[in-house]
Amino acid sequence: FVRHNHARRIRQWIEGTLDPTLGVSEAAISEVQRVLTNLDPTLRRDLALIAESHHLDDLDDPIKYKVVQPYGSSDAETANIQYCAIVLRAADLLHMRRDRTPSVLFRIINPTDPISQREWAKQNAVRRVMPRMGLNDERLPDPLAPKDTIEVHATFTEENGFFGLTSFLSYVAQEIRRCHEWAEGSKKTKAVKHSFIWRKIAEDQIETQGFLKETYSFDLDQHKILDLLIGHTLYNDTGVVLRELSQNGIDAIRLHEAESGEVSTGKLSVKWESDSRILTIADNGTGMTQEIIEKHLLKVGSSRYQDQKFKEEHPTFSAISRFGIGVLSTFMVSDEVEITTCSRLEEKARKISLRSVHGRYLVRLLDKVRDIEASSLAPHGTQVRLKVRSTARLGSVLEIMRQWVVIPRCDVTVQIDEEPPVKVGYSSAADAVASFLENAGFNTLGDQPQYKVISRDVEGVEFAYAARWSPTYRDWAIAHVPSREQKRSPVPCTCVEGIAVVFGTPALASRSLIAVANARGSSAPKTNVARSTLEVTPERDALFSTLYGLYVDH
Repeated sequence: FVRHNHARRIRQWIEGTLDPTLGVSEAAISEVQRVLTNLDPTLRRDLALIAESHHLDDLDDPIKYKVVQPYGSSDAETANIQYCAIVLRAADLLHMRRDRTPSVLFRIINPTDPISQREWAKQNAVRRVMPRMGLNDERLPDPLAPKDTIEVHATFTEENGFFGLTSFLSYVAQEIRRCHEWAEGSKKTKAVKHSFIWRKIAEDQIETQGFLKETYSFDLDQHKILDLLIGHTLYNDTGVVLRELSQNGIDAIRLHEAESGEVSTGKLSVKWESDSRILTIADNGTGMTQEIIEKHLLKVGSSRYQDQKFKEEHPTFSAISRFGIGVLSTFMVSDEVEITTCSRLEEKARKISLRSVHGRYLVRLLDKVRDIEASSLAPHGTQVRLKVRSTARLGSVLEIMRQWVVIPRCDVTVQIDEEPPVKVGYSSAADAVASFLENAGFNTLGDQPQYKVISRDVEGVEFAYAARWSPTYRDWAIAHVPSREQKRSPVPCTCVEGIAVVFGTPALASRSLIAVANARGSSAPKTNVARSTLEVTPERDALFSTLYGLYVDH
């Protein structure tokens, strides 16, 4: 918490504002105010910007960080705010010597957390951070040659500290290059005189004792890994292609509603043309920009919703999708996949034709007005169209959708050939349970109903179950699933964001009780890669604890 809010907190201290949610230290605040009280307001504001900047990624903004900022009438009273921020960033990154982790303090604190121990170990091993002598035209060391490399001297006897430092240095190298690029960009576009010469980090002076410092890793065969991911090792049921594409569309719809404020306009449609074996899934969600296509759609294992920048911009959004392998599921059943997408953020729509998981792809630009497919999606949305192989056994599209899509919070329809579209999913967990009772022929109406639906919504969990009146005990008991109904409905089940994950009584190892649970929001448990069960995490345990409490309450 302290580290995450550090930069924002320091900026507020310098500016003289106070947000108690970032942490409060009255003694520190009063001391900062005493030191800075006579500063020029503009200088104080810029000092606050610089202090906050080393946690941000916007140092290429010359409007925010001015390269010429006068505080008086002379050159000596004029500063380059951007360059000051770059220097602070570099200094903060390169301050990794022993003086930052004194051994006496380590013994006093005695940290037990493995991450803390690794952080102490990696910095305690660093003896010196220094510039490397430049090379002349003959590639020989020369004290007069320009310098651009910083070398790190360290000695390790334990692997944890070694890996901690080398991982950190990879990040430092990336940030140092960015600092150089920012400074060079301003030299070219703003004609400023300040140079940031450092571009590289050298690790060859890091020594090890007792183990080899050469690192080794698994070598992946990309072709075989992709074949594995689209085979039956990961997904045992070809019908999951419908689940994967549907939940991708539902995520995009929910994201559009969150960003635009529009409610109850989301639509996802599935169409199956049996003669031509064409399956089409379309949604009116956010659509994808070129950047999203490159960084996530065509990058196996990269999910837009797990991107750090996305999380910062949408801290409360909880996506169903998180593994970045959903599009691969299409190759389980098809060798011809076309994706058409339209985003409000770009002038043109885009279409990608995929013919092989191992192939290369081109992106075609489409006019949002003139092109038929693009205009049907505009102003935003995505359509995935695939020709299902004749050898692929897809099953009943309608029944597969009914099985997985339980509480979508948008309109979901399935159309088979020229038949009218059929609505899929329920408005709530209670609606799902009520539909189950109705289809089973159980009486829920009148003055003396045989069954009733009880619904609870607590701690991010929507929970509903059926209760049956017992004339003997004159009380309502939680109802059991009749054996004849076992395979005719997704009920009972546990859902995450409305998509069924576990089929069975929520939190219990059986299918005996008529109940539906739907976990929503950031506290919802995570699924495994195949989405066949919930991962054993504190979130899953919290969900089960909540459900046990609701059972006991009844």
